[in-house]
Amino acid sequence: MLFKMNNILNGSLPWDGSDLGCYDISCIVNAWSIGKSKYYMIYNHQLRGFIYCNIMRSKDAFPCIVEDIKKYFNLSYRTTHMLTIQSGTRMIKCIIYNISFNEDHAIRWETPLNMLDKQHYLRSNKEFILKVQQILIFNEMLSLNALSEFYINIHVENGKYIPAHYGTSSTSLTKTTGEYHTSGINRCIFNRWFANETPEKDVLVNLLQPLIPVNINQDNLPMIISIIRDHIEHIISKHDKYYIWYTQFIIDRISSIILSS
Repeated sequence: MLFKMNNILNGSLPWDGSDLGCYDISCIVNAWSIGKSKYYMIYNHQLRGFIYCNIMRSKDAFPCIVEDIKKYFNLSYRTTHMLTIQSGTRMIKCIIYNISFNEDHAIRWETPLNMLDKQHYLRSNKEFILKVQQILIFNEMLSLNALSEFYINIHVENGKYIPAHYGTSSTSLTKTTGEYHTSGINRCIFNRWFANETPEKDVLVNLLQPLIPVNINQDNLPMIISIIRDHIEHIISKHDKYYIWYTQFIIDRISSIILSS
C-alpha cells in the first residue's frame, strides 16, 4: 500500500513517548493487515494530518519505558506516543508505535522469526544468532512477558537482517514482588538460540561493553552498575516515576549474570 507523504504526520511528531491526548473512536479512519501485523491510520484534527501506526492497549507508559531502554542498549526499538481513545463511555488507553516506510513510500513489513523454516541460513548465521541472543538476554533482564519467535520480527537495515522484539506491554514483576528470578520467556526458544552453549554472561558483556568505558568484569562491577543505574532511572523518570522500583530489579539481574561463572 502506497501513501501520499505530504499529509502524513509521522515525520513531524516527536515520538518521545509523550501523551497526545484523547481521541474519539472515529479518529481511526482505516485499519488493515499485512501478514499478521495490523496497521492503523489515525486522523489528527488539530494538525490536520494522518498518523500511520500500530496500536496496543496499555494501562500506562510501561511499553514506552521498555523501548527507550532498548535504545540505550543499542537494540532495535520503536518510537512511541500515548493516547486515549474514547468509545462511547469507555476510555481506552493505548500506545501507538511509529512505523517505517520504504523509499517507494510503502510500509516496511517485517517478517516474524517463526516464519523462517528450521533450515533457513539465518538460523545458523553467527551474527544473526548473537542479535537474537541479545534480545533474549534483554527480555530476561527486564522479565518481560510474552516472548516467542512470533513476537520477534526481522527487517533489512544497511543490507543486514536485523531481528527486533516489539510490543511489550507488561512484566511478570510487581513493585511488591519477592521473587526476582521469574522469567517471561518461553524456555524452548531460549534453549534453541543458546543451543551452541554460548554463556549468557558473554552475550550480556557483548551488549554492555559499548556503553561502559572500562572492561566488564567483577572488579569493575560497582562502576558498571552506577553508570547503568543512572541511565535507566533517567529513562523511567521521564515516563513514569512509579516504575523507579524497576531499576533495582534490572540492576540485580545484570549483576547476577556478570557474576555467574
